Amino acid sequence: MFKNYKMKNIAIITARMSSSRLPGKVMMRINKIPTIKILYDRLKYSKLLNDIVIATSNCKTDDVLANFLKKKKLNFLEDQKIMLLIGS
Repeated sequence: MFKNYKMKNIAIITARMSSSRLPGKVMMRINKIPTIKILYDRLKYSKLLNDIVIATSNCKTDDVLANFLKKKKLNFLEDQKIMLLIGS
């Protein structure tokens, strides 16, 4: 039934700006590069992954993150339901 079906491995990075221990950590910079971009770029080297998606909410606090992801043309999913996945 699924002979021609090939499984895909997708990394889902959950990210939000309103972290309780270190708010805004995904956009904090290391050598002028936001940490979310560093993580995304590092995952691109994996030979095991077919795709990388950043999951965030559509809350106002995450607008800075969403705008950055759009500008850099990174794959992301922005939805209120993501809050359940992220645990906020």
